[in-house]
Amino acid sequence: MKKFLFIATVFVCSTANAQLAVSTNSANICIGDCATLNAVASGGTIPYNYAWSTGATTQKIIICPSTTSTYTVTVMDATTSTASAISSISVSPPPTVAVSGNTTITSGNSTTLSASGGGTYSWSNGASGPVIIVSPAITTVYCVVATIGSCADSACTTVFVIPASIQDFYSNKSLSISPNPFSSQTSLQSDNFLQNATLTLYNSFGQEVKQIAIINSQSTIINRENLPSGLYFIRLTEDGKILAADKLVITDK
Repeated sequence: MKKFLFIATVFVCSTANAQLAVSTNSANICIGDCATLNAVASGGTIPYNYAWSTGATTQKIIICPSTTSTYTVTVMDATTSTASAISSISVSPPPTVAVSGNTTITSGNSTTLSASGGGTYSWSNGASGPVIIVSPAITTVYCVVATIGSCADSACTTVFVIPASIQDFYSNKSLSISPNPFSSQTSLQSDNFLQNATLTLYNSFGQEVKQIAIINSQSTIINRENLPSGLYFIRLTEDGKILAADKLVITDK
């Protein structure tokens, strides 16, 4: 019987793992907001174990710092090799936006509204930038969002439009009104003693909403009664002659 000898050759390949490494993100947030930090490990030998300076042991953490802070994450692989990375969360205060400008115009005219306190500005009418020119046909509210980084604030203002029906007497003023704005009652004081005068209130559409007749004094009280909040115009007449006119603002506060 013949015997055969088989010889087998075994080739052994050795591949060295890449060095363990970890990276993580940083963030910019506004006070009161939170950020997610994500550690990404590579190389080494899986599985990876994560340890954050906060005490967390997950790959991702959610942090809500009140001040700018740094965080360290350390990753350990199956061979106990370690690698570390540092994250920074920058915390900024929110902007405080304010809107200024003439907020009472007559029909057909325009006004300039200016916003301050932010970096970029976005207006409710689609405009951008700190300054806009508006020509509303009716009383209109304009709002602006001001942004600095990830922080934002907003403010609104109302542009009151005086209808054509009351433009002619609006500029004739010889009255003092206090308080104005008011919520329940205000006092009107005339420069002259009145005799059988009539005080008429108009809403922002030029419609008569209230009348006080037979005023024989230099002052009178205006009660709100059931009038809604908003802009009103008053006209003081005596013997059919317009003596004075002004505007009133009624609030709910």
